[in-house]
Amino acid sequence: MLKALVPIDGSRNSMRAIRHLIDLVREREPMEIHLLNVQEAADAWEVRRFLKVNEIRRRQLEHGKQRLKDAEALLDRAGIRYQSHVLIGDVAATIARLAKRQRCDKIIMGTRGMGTVGNLILGSVATKVIHLSQIPVTLVK
Repeated sequence: MLKALVPIDGSRNSMRAIRHLIDLVREREPMEIHLLNVQEAADAWEVRRFLKVNEIRRRQLEHGKQRLKDAEALLDRAGIRYQSHVLIGDVAATIARLAKRQRCDKIIMGTRGMGTVGNLILGSVATKVIHLSQIPVTLVK
């Protein structure tokens, strides 16, 4: 059985990635699905001044779980099983690391559709994942 990692940030494009995944599963064999939301580390002194480290972490994990709700609802309605993960760290590196740890065969993710010039200047999570990952990455626009 194939394994797929689907990073979810709550954007329309990440929801398109979920719909694409549902179509793939319906047309082919079942996949083991791993949903992932990555929260960037909140280490700004302004935040740490008012909240303890464990409180910041708890809030980040809650926020990540909230971001996954719509994707989980789509998969639930389609009758597709999945595992959800919320991790904290560098977004692209965390995606690539979890894909490797879970021995995923592919990553399916949305992209904001930022043009080539924007990618050259700012870089993008999708571009970084492609470079960091050793497995195929499908970008859904």
